Amino acid sequence: MDAVERTKPRSEPEAPSLASRSDRQPYELWFAFAATLLPHVLGVLAGSYGRIVTVAPLAIGLAAVDFAGMAVAALQLREDRAAGRRTHWLVWATLIAGAAWAVYAAAILVIFVIVRFFCVNQQPNDPRTGPPPNGGANASVLPLRETGGSSMKLRAITATFALLAIMATVAYAAGTFNQVQPAEFDPGKTFLVQAQWLDGIGCPTSAHIAVPNADFTGVAGSAPYSDAGCPTGDTSDRHNQGLLLVKTGPTNNFASATAELKGVKGIHLTELGYDIRKPRTFGDASGSHCGAGAPRFDVITADNVDHFVGCSSPTPTQPATGVGWIRLRWNPTTAFPPILATDTVKSITIVFDEGQDTAPDNFGLAVLDNIDVNGTLVGNHEANNDNGEDKGNGNDNQGHHKDHKGHQGDPDDDQE
Repeated sequence: MDAVERTKPRSEPEAPSLASRSDRQPYELWFAFAATLLPHVLGVLAGSYGRIVTVAPLAIGLAAVDFAGMAVAALQLREDRAAGRRTHWLVWATLIAGAAWAVYAAAILVIFVIVRFFCVNQQPNDPRTGPPPNGGANASVLPLRETGGSSMKLRAITATFALLAIMATVAYAAGTFNQVQPAEFDPGKTFLVQAQWLDGIGCPTSAHIAVPNADFTGVAGSAPYSDAGCPTGDTSDRHNQGLLLVKTGPTNNFASATAELKGVKGIHLTELGYDIRKPRTFGDASGSHCGAGAPRFDVITADNVDHFVGCSSPTPTQPATGVGWIRLRWNPTTAFPPILATDTVKSITIVFDEGQDTAPDNFGLAVLDNIDVNGTLVGNHEANNDNGEDKGNGNDNQGHHKDHKGHQGDPDDDQE
């Protein structure tokens, strides 16, 4: 019996489940999280981070503790990834809290090096005692804590650095106009409106035409072609795209073709415009519809005021006229109500909501190109349907044919 018991293998202790190991964190991770919070807590108690970094031993000690806490969290993250475990929120919180202080400390270190090497901390002359001994020759090597104006200068440089960072953040947040995204507003599902970037219908700025051979059986060559209505254009437009806006039927149909301008939030307007497929003048009945209300810019400013800029009202300037295109421009101060230079833009949308019952053209359609915001022109869209799946060739990412509304179909019409 004893022999049997001696030869019987002992059962190994069960390993903790992944759930338990990921949900119950070791104490060292809690200590690491507390360590990364320490600089922030002291900054709040002291009134600012600046009062901490002026005490070099304290700043260095906090940096060491902060990096140690981040190292513990990083090791835990690597262990979780290797074991395929779900990473606990405490790991991410530790890394984020630690990174915030680490970036600030690194910035201050750079400033300190600049101050030391460029001798910003020289001792100022005292009007009561005159210049320092030896004409101030040794002033540049005085320790930072012994200089009378060093603390003030360091604070000034720190404030300048912070101001530059804030200005860069604001400039980035202001955005850059880079896209015009079409869409249909059709809550009643009438399917009587359409908004779409399409190849081949835009204003040709640097296009070319095919020259046929003598017997018209093929192409002999090419020749450059441009319309004077668009002397400049979107250089990224390779397929001469134009923005089609259509409203079929009556104007009182609660539906519209729209196009949202991306990257305009936070900017201040100085110019709005577009090229429109229309001969001679904006008041001509031929070509695209150009009414007082459509196509129009709807500009929402930060105070939530909606400003309107219609095609024919307010009266635009027409700086360029071609065979089939004209270029229109508006000063934002002529909008209804006026858009001032101090107004901050919240959003801009092009709206086409006038139907075929609107004179004088009764067309219910407009083709635009080279949408202009403050001199930046956008004349194409990277996808040729509203859901971004069609890449301009009528096919989705899987090679299936789709129409411009994204409906899948048979391109050869040979299926039942």
